[in-house]
Amino acid sequence: MFKKIKNRLFISVLIFIFLALLSACNTFSPRILGISDTEWASYTPDKQKELRDYYKQKVKTRKKNKSNTLLPIPKNQFKDIAIPNLPLLIDLHDGKAIMPPFLGWYAYKTQPFTIFPDSCVNSLLQQVNNPKQQIVLRVCYQKGTLFLDPSRYDTTKMPGSLSFRYSPLWESEFTYQNINTTGYVRLKNAIITVKLLQNNTVNDMARNDLKN
Repeated sequence: MFKKIKNRLFISVLIFIFLALLSACNTFSPRILGISDTEWASYTPDKQKELRDYYKQKVKTRKKNKSNTLLPIPKNQFKDIAIPNLPLLIDLHDGKAIMPPFLGWYAYKTQPFTIFPDSCVNSLLQQVNNPKQQIVLRVCYQKGTLFLDPSRYDTTKMPGSLSFRYSPLWESEFTYQNINTTGYVRLKNAIITVKLLQNNTVNDMARNDLKN
């Protein structure tokens, strides 16, 4: 009798461990996609499911088709994701930015730009109604993280007051809404679209540079 109870208890423990491991394997954090918990909560259940499925598919594809363009990221960072050593196309629009003499925020216009790994870009933001009133937004892409708007005085906000970790969603283009920064430019409710440029696009860019 005691032996039967002991066997049942042992089986119950094994089942519990199995379920716990299964739950851990299925744990999903939106931060893996570069999405904050707050932004994730604003998405509908259907949108959340779509992004989860997209992420799982990307991970499976990466495991099956390893490429020389993929660089392993640190072991303590999202071990299932490798970061492509490819440039990003950045499109910043909408919202407002503070501009000299730093007395208020203004709607701005700017041009999309390309940023390469381990480099920085200065993007010119011009006031919509007065192009002579302008400010420069500093953007850096370092070790798989996109940094926006560093502070010139606060060392805790260097190289950026806001950052986005590499996301597989960038491969098909992803848009971040309601972006606010606290650096030099202090963006308000801006929208930024990030797209990973594939090898063929990069090669076309290089050929165009040679022609010019």
